[in-house]
Amino acid sequence: MVLFTSVDAHYSVKKGTFLLGIGTKNLVLIRTDKQGRMDPTDLEMRIKESIDKDLEPFAVVATAGNSLHFSFDTFFQESCNILNSKSICYTTL
Repeated sequence: MVLFTSVDAHYSVKKGTFLLGIGTKNLVLIRTDKQGRMDPTDLEMRIKESIDKDLEPFAVVATAGNSLHFSFDTFFQESCNILNSKSICYTTL
């Protein structure tokens, strides 16, 4: 199982993957733009790479106002097709 979040996500996402037994090696960090928003192109590419490696993408954790940039991830509008087509859960912290 692979979980995706931005490089600017709250530290609790990484800690959560450890506590849930998913493992931090299965946490994929996605690039952000200058405003600190997750890059939807990088997200889509990293999901496809995981699938090509026979890994199972299961969740994307978006950011709703991080403490560094106060930014909100807007990838939902741009990346819903791949998330829905692969049955990947998405949530916002």
